[in-house]
Amino acid sequence: EAGKRYVFATEGDINSQFTYDAQPAGEGTNLTIDVDFEIPAALAGQGSPDELLAKAKQRGQESVQNLKAILEQ
Repeated sequence: EAGKRYVFATEGDINSQFTYDAQPAGEGTNLTIDVDFEIPAALAGQGSPDELLAKAKQRGQESVQNLKAILEQ
């Protein structure tokens, strides 16, 4: 919904906080998503920071596309 903010946090293997901001944009809505997370030491040893960040961005893009498809129904 335009003009709204939704924030949630996850705890577990990776602690994170997701912030969704929706603002009116013409006849639609502009959705901004910010994600803050902590990479645990166990995962940090499984690849370079750039590799881990690339994987996180890929998953984030997939999630955004799924959310977009749901919202446009």
